[in-house]
Amino acid sequence: MCGRASIRGRRFMILVTVGTDLPFDRLVRVVDDWACETGRGDVFAQIGEGGWKPQHIRFANFLSPVEFTNYVISADAIVSHAGMGTILSALYHGKPILVMPKMSSLGEHRNEHQTSTARRMMEIGGVHAAFDIEELRCSLNRLDKLTAPQRIAKAANISLLDEIRAFIHSTSTSHSDASLGREHRQVSLLNNSMPPRFHSFDGCVRQINQTITTERSIACQSEE
Repeated sequence: MCGRASIRGRRFMILVTVGTDLPFDRLVRVVDDWACETGRGDVFAQIGEGGWKPQHIRFANFLSPVEFTNYVISADAIVSHAGMGTILSALYHGKPILVMPKMSSLGEHRNEHQTSTARRMMEIGGVHAAFDIEELRCSLNRLDKLTAPQRIAKAANISLLDEIRAFIHSTSTSHSDASLGREHRQVSLLNNSMPPRFHSFDGCVRQINQTITTERSIACQSEE
């Protein structure tokens, strides 16, 4: 029998996040069970509103932009839905990230574009993905050993940015602005601004640059 885990010293910190749209109970339940079974007391989850409440890990429904950034900075690994906001933030900070896409067929999203996002970001590199519960369980057992991604920084690799921009542009040709707006709402939280138009090449460039600038500013404020 296991209860709510407590943190005794900083060993390893895992951030779980499901975004600001619909809950993602399928992911949260697996992580909660895994933390209980393995005795992990180093997991914090952002679970959204109206979803299942974890029994063995710390959690909050939502995080402010500053809180989210601070948790990302502190995390040694991130477990997430396949949302571009979290993926971009993990890439910027060089954090290993494991994603599992929300599925429309299970009532977790409006369409299946998160599956496309997960597969494409795996191909680009730096993002690890699980596409079902069993894959997620196996990946969680290897979480400490996941490789960190190439960082999006001031001197970012141009080919990496080009790949991300191209993917966002191609995704917008397959899905409505409404779907993309909801999916990428978490990206806008990173700079606390109105959601950008991700179907625009220039909009993608601006979003990446704004994310970098805002998070650098927050990091500097934390150091003062």
